[in-house]
Amino acid sequence: MVFWITDGNTQLYPKQRSQGVRWFLSFYLQLKASEKSNAKRLFLLDEPGANLHSKAQADVLKVINKLAKQNASTVIYSTHSPQMLEYPKLFRVHAVQRDGEQDDSPTVVIDAHRLGTASTDTLSPVLTAMGSDLSSHEVIKKENNVLLEEMSGYYYLTAFWKLTDTKTKAHFIAATGVNKIEMLTNMFRGWGLDFIVAVDDDNQGRNA
Repeated sequence: MVFWITDGNTQLYPKQRSQGVRWFLSFYLQLKASEKSNAKRLFLLDEPGANLHSKAQADVLKVINKLAKQNASTVIYSTHSPQMLEYPKLFRVHAVQRDGEQDDSPTVVIDAHRLGTASTDTLSPVLTAMGSDLSSHEVIKKENNVLLEEMSGYYYLTAFWKLTDTKTKAHFIAATGVNKIEMLTNMFRGWGLDFIVAVDDDNQGRNA
C-alpha cells in the first residue's frame, strides 16, 4: 500500500513533504484507525501545531475539536502557538509555568479562572492571539468593541446581548483584571479602534 499527498495538481510521497505535514498525516491516520474501537480515548499531544504554518494549525485545531465532539474523546495538548488557541473558549486554557526562577523549581498549573496570575511570558500566546486575530478581524473588530474586566463578564454580557435579539453587533473583549483595562485602552487607541469600557461599580472599577 502506497500513500501520496495531493494538492490537486501534483502527487508527492509523505517523505517529500514537511515534517509538520508528515506528523499531521500520521496523526490523522491514527485517528481514523482508532475509530474502529468505540471505547472512550484520551489523547495527550505535545505541540501538535509544531512545524506547521498558521492555516495548517487551524486545520489541526478543527480535527481536534471534531475528534472530541464526535467520539466523546478527551484531548489535552500543550502549545506555544496563538493559532492553537480559541479566544471564545479560553475557559479550556490552563497555563503551565515554573513556580520560581531556579532550574529545579516545581511546575504549577493555573486554571482558566486564574489566568491573570500567570506571568506575561506564560500568557504570551494568549496576548499574541489577540493581536493576530486583529489582522484577520476574528476577535477584535474596528468598531462596537466593549472592554470588560474579566472572562465572566464576557460570558454574561454575550448571553444578555443575545437575549435582547438586537441587530446591532457588540464585540466583548475580556481583560484579565480591572488593572489591565488601561493597557488595553492604550492599545485600542494606538490601533485606532472604536471601543467603550464596562467595569464593576466598585472602588477598583471607579479608579480604572
